[in-house]
Amino acid sequence: GGAGAFSAEYTGFIRIDLRDRYVFTFKGVGKLVLTVNGVEVLSADGKDAESCVSKRIRLKKGDNAVVAKYESPKDGAGWFRMFWNSRSFVAEPINAKRLYHVPSDELRASLRVRRGRELVGQARCIKCHFGPAKLFTGPYMRELSAGAPLLVNVAPRLKEAYLTKWVEDPKSVRANAHMPRFFKGKDALAKARDVAAYLVTIGAKPKVIEKPKAADGKRGKVLFKNLGCVACHTTEKLKKDTVSPARVSLSHVKDKFYLSSLREFLMNPHTYYGWSRMPKFDLKKEEAAGLAAYLMLETKGIEGDHKDLTGGDAKRGMALMNKVACGSCHPTAGVAPKISKLKLEDVFKGSFDKGCVATSEEKRGVAPDYYWTKEDREALLAFAHKGLGSLMRRDDGEFAERQIKGLNCAACHQRDHTTDIWSQVGGGAVAKDEHEGSAGKKGEHRLDQSRPHLTLAGDRLRPEYVTKLLSGTLGYKTRPWLVAQMPAFAVRAEGIAKGLAVSHGLPPVGAKLRKADAKLAAIGRKFSLKEGGFGCLDCHGIGKQKPTALFEAEGTNFMYIAERLNEDYYMRWMMNPQRVYSQTKMPKFADEYGETPYSEILEGSAEKQFGAIWDYILGGRGIKPPE
Repeated sequence: GGAGAFSAEYTGFIRIDLRDRYVFTFKGVGKLVLTVNGVEVLSADGKDAESCVSKRIRLKKGDNAVVAKYESPKDGAGWFRMFWNSRSFVAEPINAKRLYHVPSDELRASLRVRRGRELVGQARCIKCHFGPAKLFTGPYMRELSAGAPLLVNVAPRLKEAYLTKWVEDPKSVRANAHMPRFFKGKDALAKARDVAAYLVTIGAKPKVIEKPKAADGKRGKVLFKNLGCVACHTTEKLKKDTVSPARVSLSHVKDKFYLSSLREFLMNPHTYYGWSRMPKFDLKKEEAAGLAAYLMLETKGIEGDHKDLTGGDAKRGMALMNKVACGSCHPTAGVAPKISKLKLEDVFKGSFDKGCVATSEEKRGVAPDYYWTKEDREALLAFAHKGLGSLMRRDDGEFAERQIKGLNCAACHQRDHTTDIWSQVGGGAVAKDEHEGSAGKKGEHRLDQSRPHLTLAGDRLRPEYVTKLLSGTLGYKTRPWLVAQMPAFAVRAEGIAKGLAVSHGLPPVGAKLRKADAKLAAIGRKFSLKEGGFGCLDCHGIGKQKPTALFEAEGTNFMYIAERLNEDYYMRWMMNPQRVYSQTKMPKFADEYGETPYSEILEGSAEKQFGAIWDYILGGRGIKPPE
């Protein structure tokens, strides 16, 4: 919440497959009243633990109407989580797949305002129209600091013909481009050609133009598949992608880059633009060389006469860039930032039909064209009526949602009801032994290459771990058998990590790991063995000790688990792994009564025994393998 107390009401449905009896539990601060099918079942106060658990109530098969009314404490530091359990499973957050709602007019209006705010951040409006000074003194909307690519060393990186096409009409090159169009009309191409001519004076073109090698391209083709590039890109120029409109055509790559600059870009796409949506993989030089060669050999390039796209006047180009204020977003030699006299708050007070938001070319003048649709303008207008206040607030939950969409995380990961694009395009990774050069004999075993689901990511993973994972500083693979790599988005990492946590009702900072109980840790250590235990060491490495009986995918090494998982998620997972993820190879050790076969240890309680294993896991990087 923001400053001061606040209230919120959540209305929707829980969909049940079979009629059963359930208990609801409130965890958090503040107060909550929960109504199910018109009957109040819980009136909870975070200060009174006894009031936070409902009686066991029956839910019917199908849809059950739910209304949750929440009031934060007076200081506004409000948060809560809603759990449920039945006789067949322990208390858990209600799965998003079970929840749905019918959008109301009020909700649609709110989402329209939110979309308008997103567009202001995406268009970097403050780069030309400064808002209130206090906008830059606090935790404002993260995207406002994103800027645009640095236009330095352009000549050795980018080709002139491509730059002309890009400047003339960015969306004709890449459908999801955020770059606006500045020039329209009969002289648009000529102006774009002049700007491109100036840009290629920045730096020096490569002295030697390398050509791709077929052998490199062959290796790159396999890598293109194994990295999941096919989930975000197609090498063909498609007017409409039947699989996903989020996929981007790479048909222009050979006209954009030199082979040498493409290699460098693939090694680190964030060198000149930290907010690039292109992921940074941990590629070796030979991998980048192979991938670059494959793309150069596979793609067709810009259609038409390249002579029409080069030969502009660099001096005129620099003047044009100054005229349309390119320097406000792109730090560029010879092009200065230009701040409009019209402040952002004044723009929103105007007629809303001039400049960037105009509905016609005549009214737009020299202002950029952001390709905004009627719906986009309605969203901007709705946001304008609310004022600029929300730009000065940071909501990492919303930030994470925007980034999951903008970075196309659904390309590789399933989330809630969605199926990842990679699976839809039949882009399963090549088997690891085949990837290393094996002939790949018929019937040979292939490792499972499915990627982790994102549905419970914020509930499952500690934000500090996610930050390291997304920033590329983790230093190890939790799934060493997975051929695919998790790429890095360094400048977004912390915001996404915190956002995933708060979207599950958890603090943006992980709870401090508790001190292990030495006696329980010793019991947990014995439980990790096959004889007299659960055989954890069969599939999981423990410190320097490798798995002893692995025949499929290796589990996460015990020394990484505590720094990675939230403890309460670990416990729910251990009690019933298949309920959390139906396709897991992890066996279930607890019976329907919450007990294990080891009745003489810790009262036979699965919860206590799994807790002892957690105490052992808390040894972290210094964990001692079992003897």
